[in-house]
Amino acid sequence: MTSFLDDTDRDLPHTRIDTSEVLDRMAVMRQQEEITYRCGDYLSMFHRKSKENNEVTHRTAVSRTSPTESCGYEKCDIDEECRVKMCEWCYQVVDFCKLRRETVEIAMSYLDRYLFSGVVLDSQPQKNITLEAFHDRKSFQLAAMTSLYIAIKLFEPVEMDVTALSRLSHGCYSASEIAEMECNIISVLGWRFHGPTSHSFVQHMVALLPSMQPNSDVLDFRISSPLVSTLLDCSIFQTELAIKDYFFVHQRSSTIAFSSIINALEGIEFEVFPSSERANFIEIISNVLNIDPRSPEILTVRVKLLEAFAEGSDEVISTDETSAQAASSTAAAVGSIHYDNEADETMSSMTDSPTSQPNRATATPASAAGGKSMAMDVDCDDSIDSSPICVASGNARACSL
Repeated sequence: MTSFLDDTDRDLPHTRIDTSEVLDRMAVMRQQEEITYRCGDYLSMFHRKSKENNEVTHRTAVSRTSPTESCGYEKCDIDEECRVKMCEWCYQVVDFCKLRRETVEIAMSYLDRYLFSGVVLDSQPQKNITLEAFHDRKSFQLAAMTSLYIAIKLFEPVEMDVTALSRLSHGCYSASEIAEMECNIISVLGWRFHGPTSHSFVQHMVALLPSMQPNSDVLDFRISSPLVSTLLDCSIFQTELAIKDYFFVHQRSSTIAFSSIINALEGIEFEVFPSSERANFIEIISNVLNIDPRSPEILTVRVKLLEAFAEGSDEVISTDETSAQAASSTAAAVGSIHYDNEADETMSSMTDSPTSQPNRATATPASAAGGKSMAMDVDCDDSIDSSPICVASGNARACSL
């Protein structure tokens, strides 16, 4: 994943990087998201095509002409809530396995682009494969789980095989079904798995903060700096809230990141970050991204991010201290929004029959042969929902919410 910090340097307290390199990376990331990794409102597009298909079918019936071949838009069995539940399930898995939360954003981008391809592809075989996820919640859930599996394989220092994911689903999906879906996603996305995320955009933007050293042409990224920590935590917290909200599916990652940065700045005192340096900081980002911070698009996204925070205050995604501090910073920016730092109750509500059995997961070191990878052995009993939107019933799998 594009980031100004390498995976091996993410936890280092200091990382020095040239301003020009940060700007170059952001420009490339901006081009990538605009051309290669753009996603659209696939649910609305599907419903529109379904309506058009119904009208054609009706005209055919009235004129008594030969019926046209079905184009795959007969019904849509998924909605925004299905996506929310799968996103929450992904967060449950990465938190349980102590993986990076950015991995969920990566996984959801795979899922969204996979579904978006179903309504824009010209290739009928690939279109039929992708549209199945619209028709069947079981298939949609499998696509979401497999997207997370691919993201973990690519961006985490652990190894998870299809049998582990099958066990994680408590047998709802076989290893062969998961492997087949993985091939489908790879084929549809054309191996395009390294798109920029809003999380990575935020990291690059924070790297552009004015250096504390006068006349220095090198930016000093200090994780321990109160200013940097507050801005980074608050912004990333907002991007995490945006991941499960369908409204942001068709928004650019750079727009979400820039909006979260501006919102976070509202909670920082001018004595800490003077208005002149603040304006220069925003202008630099605006110029490299070619985005007007006063545009209707940015204003709309900023409001939606604050609304997402307001809703997330009573349904907190994370329990870690960093997110708690970020939430408090966002609350300060908004003013009247209250943050309740309680234990996570979101995940337990994802299933109709949650259990209270303890979680168990182990990550064993790589073999003596070397390498950074670790083998992940997932054994979570029933604490991680095996089927957030699909409920197994006997030999048949009945889908329900």
